[in-house]
Amino acid sequence: MKPSARESLSNSCQLMRLVSVDVMKKKILKWRKKMTPEGQVKKEIADYLSMCPAIWFTYTPAYRPMMGRKRSSKNEKKLLDITGFWTIEGRAHIFMVEVKAPGGVREPHQEELVNLVLAAGGFACFAESVEELRSKMRLFHRNVP
Repeated sequence: MKPSARESLSNSCQLMRLVSVDVMKKKILKWRKKMTPEGQVKKEIADYLSMCPAIWFTYTPAYRPMMGRKRSSKNEKKLLDITGFWTIEGRAHIFMVEVKAPGGVREPHQEELVNLVLAAGGFACFAESVEELRSKMRLFHRNVP
């Protein structure tokens, strides 16, 4: 028995959905394989921070040539990788994390920004892993005035 036009269209749509889901899964797996060591640490830290209800954060956008931006100079000052706010006992504190792959190099402007944020009473640090970030967050939380 030949399927009706409606059934045929429905079957085609279901097949297209399955194909598009399969294509998306392949793209995601390909993207994950291309992820740098620093990118993997960023993802782990972002997953951890997304479970913390008192922290609101965003990634600081990186240079992307496809967006029409000009390449930035080495001397240009940028924000750290993760920027947001952390509420502790009803007070908001700026929250900044520069994620580094193990053994990554710290830029002088990043060191300067971390020191400025800390001097202003906020939380800023370099982190090479989720465990390192957790320990620094615990220490900051205990010392909040």
